Amino acid sequence: FAWGETAGGSRISRRARAMYRAQPAPGENRVTRQLTSYLRGLKTASALEEQGLIHIFHCHCESGGCTGCPLNPG
Repeated sequence: FAWGETAGGSRISRRARAMYRAQPAPGENRVTRQLTSYLRGLKTASALEEQGLIHIFHCHCESGGCTGCPLNPG
């Protein structure tokens, strides 16, 4: 994706983005297990969703930022 953007190949970038979105979730790890427990069994369907959860974990959970977390219902 980044190479396509840098080289001006928007077709390459679109294809790379579509391939990334289609990748299945690679499986559980420490972060996804912890969030799955917290979110009452939420499972990720794709690598994109899993990376999103990992990003949220590092930006909010590790620093105690629960109130600003987009997954916090309250």
